Amino acid sequence: MKRFLKRLPILIVIVLAVLCIGFVSWTRLARYRAFPDAAALGARAARAPQGWLVFNPGTPNGSGLVFYPGGLVDAAAYAPLAQALADRGTLVVIPPMPLELAVFGVGSADAVIAAYPGVERWAIGGHSLGGSMAGAYVGNHAADIAAGRSRIKGVLLYGSYIQESAGVNALPIAGLSVYGSNDTLAKPPITREQRLAGAPKGTRLVEVPGGNHAMFGDYGPQAGDGTATAPLATLRQQIVDETAAFLASMR
Repeated sequence: MKRFLKRLPILIVIVLAVLCIGFVSWTRLARYRAFPDAAALGARAARAPQGWLVFNPGTPNGSGLVFYPGGLVDAAAYAPLAQALADRGTLVVIPPMPLELAVFGVGSADAVIAAYPGVERWAIGGHSLGGSMAGAYVGNHAADIAAGRSRIKGVLLYGSYIQESAGVNALPIAGLSVYGSNDTLAKPPITREQRLAGAPKGTRLVEVPGGNHAMFGDYGPQAGDGTATAPLATLRQQIVDETAAFLASMR
């Protein structure tokens, strides 16, 4: 027994190491890779030393968007959407997440905002898990936002929602929540009430007819998701139009 107790700490370390290796391996195998065209567009985007994908607007309108990718989704999968928003005047920065899980990179927007002092108004947003973690980030800065000491003026949710406990729903910022009518990934389904409960008061809720959970990125279908019944170009155009108008209207 004494020999076993002496070895127990070593055994615990070995077990934890095996579990960590297994988890990291799983994230590599389960990840959603960007389609070739999206990957190529992401490769052409400006790269910050931190590895961010940066999409610079031709004619800036003073707005910026820090975008958190969905869980296990390649950041480059959102390059087409980011470029379309940049073409409408918004600086878009996508910070890659540790293990491609935004839960491990909630504070990533700090460095992005600090790196662009000329951007007057920021939205923090994301897709799926990324949207929830964007909401958590905003909640973590609630005191500064409420006191007017922050350039964060909006939160953007794609196929996502914010927990009420994050404390975002009382903040004086704008909100936009976009989801597809055929999004069946969440079980049980996310209700309209859930989508709005944790979001800022006055958040605009937009259901895209025929859209699904994966319509925001170029990475292919997800298990459990519904089938998109409208052309991707049509879905994406509505997403871009709604988002661009939202970003331009932040004050």
